Amino acid sequence: MPPTQKQRNESALSAVNVLYFLIAFRICNALLIRTFFQPDEYFQSLEPAWDIAFGPSSGAWITWEWRERLRSSLHPLLFAGVYQATTFLAESLHLETTTRAELLLAAPKVLQGCFAALTDFFIWKLAEKAYGRNSQASHAALFLTVFSPWQWFCSTRTLSNSVETTLTTIALWLWPLRNDPKQPGSNARSLRAALALAAIATILRPTNAIIWIVMALYTAAPGADINTTRAFWTLAVECREALISGLMVVGVSLVSDRSYYGEWTFPPLRFIHFNVVQSLAVFYGRNRPDYYLTEGLPLLLTTTLPFAAWGCWQALSSRIPSADGQKLTRPLAISVIVFIAIMSLIAHKEVRFIFPLLPGLLVLAAGPFSQFFSPLLRPRTMVKKGLLILFVTVNVVFAIYISQVHQRGVVDVLHHLRHEHENRGSSNTTVMFMMPCHSTPWR
Repeated sequence: MPPTQKQRNESALSAVNVLYFLIAFRICNALLIRTFFQPDEYFQSLEPAWDIAFGPSSGAWITWEWRERLRSSLHPLLFAGVYQATTFLAESLHLETTTRAELLLAAPKVLQGCFAALTDFFIWKLAEKAYGRNSQASHAALFLTVFSPWQWFCSTRTLSNSVETTLTTIALWLWPLRNDPKQPGSNARSLRAALALAAIATILRPTNAIIWIVMALYTAAPGADINTTRAFWTLAVECREALISGLMVVGVSLVSDRSYYGEWTFPPLRFIHFNVVQSLAVFYGRNRPDYYLTEGLPLLLTTTLPFAAWGCWQALSSRIPSADGQKLTRPLAISVIVFIAIMSLIAHKEVRFIFPLLPGLLVLAAGPFSQFFSPLLRPRTMVKKGLLILFVTVNVVFAIYISQVHQRGVVDVLHHLRHEHENRGSSNTTVMFMMPCHSTPWR
């Protein structure tokens, strides 16, 4: 029986309440982070954004990647708008210089906190699409993302990988299921929106295209439920919508980059040539081929890793009870495997490069997690209750350590120097950093 209007309204209200909670939670998360992770958090987003907002004489530190036009200007453009809006607000309220400085530091964090909240929210909605609305598995997905140490540590940082993950999550939720019986027009609109978001994610991080190639091929592949003719037309529609969405996004990207760089350029191609063809990224380190399997995934998933592995096996072996769930979880599992296999061929590896896989992995893990701890959060046996308490405790302690203790000094020293400079009242302060370049934030 389809839901009544009252039930739909209650569901919408519940979703809005969840979103409000997640926004508040992630903004607090963003403002509470005290540790350093990657220079890109500052030098590939906030410094170019400062340059866009306040001009080339504003003291922004622009690294060599921007001079080589390897990065899209779309990402820092988001934060440039935040800087300008914050400055306008501070001037309108006649705030003191120190207060204005604190607001300028906090504003990008608040924006990124909102992006992180959207990631959490659409992980939950994606799980509802796979397992059913108000299912234990969908609630488990929400629980897993909220208690994920990696989400707490990384999702609120101003990295392009974080925005890429948000865009990927929403696009996966919008992606039509294989052989979906909905109206073709509705599917086409949903597909177009998904592909537009996927295109933006690919502009920011070209490797994101791997996920969408897998999703498109799986959705259109002939099989028992799709004959060859229908598969051909599905692929044709995907190609048409990809062309429409892709051209629109590429057009916006070209105009934005022309404005920023002062010449026509397409950073994603230069990025691929530099990192893949020339493999010059090894300057920043070379990793073993098994890095993502033995280090990357354990760091990304921590205590959720066994459930994610179990969920992948269930998806690939057709053990998901729901037909719609199988249509979604199987391509997610295939995407994870293909993405990691291809990324493992590149010499330079970092955990954040596989960050966009986390939403799919949490959805895959949600089914086994809810089965193992059934009824969810109130398991029947004392052993499972103890394991659940241990699961939460380990995740919370780990999240606190990596966000409050590990590599905190390089951030604290900038706050100390800023306050020393303000207290001295001099126009110039000279500091020598005897450490590798970009080991601290710039402001």
